[in-house]
Amino acid sequence: MGFDGGFTRTRPSAAAAAGSGDVSGPGSATDNAVARFDGAGGKTLQNSSIIIDDSDNVSGMGSVTAGTFIGGNLNRHFINELSMSHVSVTTVGIGTGSCTDSTNSVYMEHTASQFSIAITTSGINGLDAGSEATSKWYAVFLVSGSSGVGGLLSLSDSAPTMPSGFTYKRRLGWVYNHSDDDLQNFVQGGTGRERECYWGETAANYLNVLTNGDAAVRTAVDCSALIPPTAHGYTVRMYHGDESDQYRDQSYATPLALSGSGPNWIAIRGGKYGDTTREGPGLMAAPFYFPQHPGDGQIRGFDYITYYNGELTADILGWKETI
Repeated sequence: MGFDGGFTRTRPSAAAAAGSGDVSGPGSATDNAVARFDGAGGKTLQNSSIIIDDSDNVSGMGSVTAGTFIGGNLNRHFINELSMSHVSVTTVGIGTGSCTDSTNSVYMEHTASQFSIAITTSGINGLDAGSEATSKWYAVFLVSGSSGVGGLLSLSDSAPTMPSGFTYKRRLGWVYNHSDDDLQNFVQGGTGRERECYWGETAANYLNVLTNGDAAVRTAVDCSALIPPTAHGYTVRMYHGDESDQYRDQSYATPLALSGSGPNWIAIRGGKYGDTTREGPGLMAAPFYFPQHPGDGQIRGFDYITYYNGELTADILGWKETI
């Protein structure tokens, strides 16, 4: 109901007189303003500052609160907060925040406290389909619709099976379910589209991709169990092993995205990591950031070559992606 030039009282027709309407309103109102109930009686209207003009444009609103907001001209790919966290070996948490859905058709908002998604259950706030699978990446989604807002884990990064009452989705990141049936511990940083994740596990048991590697020719190392498919880069720590010598042993490494281009190879020289008895550590073991080209079918990893007793060891520390 809206005002059009003010509230006008007219003599009811015979048909209207047969009804029970007895709503009253102000003596005047703003043209095209939305009428609001005044009180809980359901019989008194009041003016408002919300205007719907003759072209159906809306103005004068303060703020809008909704689980899902549908409209045009949305801020494409918008996301604010909705940070992921490792709650337990079976559960990932989603914090409060808001975003547009994957098609930029609606706004989705999660305003309550953090909720959890469990890999041991199915349906909303669980797996989208099937049962728990080990040694797999699971995409983490925020979903919304007529049934509210919730979360899903899916093996698909773009087409999860949606529960009844949920229509819209947005991927928030990834979790990896290890071969021991445990979701690997992680820390996610960032509140916008660019997110950075670091593993919160021990290197020897979970993060190591190469131990005392010895390769006379360029050799690829597959790191896909520790780098998700949509990552555009990752951080790797490299160092030499037990038999390395400070003065002559050396290794070269490069991300597969740049392999074949000589200037992009990183040289690592020195003795065993942490060993000061072999004529000094002589070591380069700082983390390196390697770029990755998501979606091109390339193995997620790096090439390396060793000389003498290089025995290269490498651990994947984390990754970056755009969500």
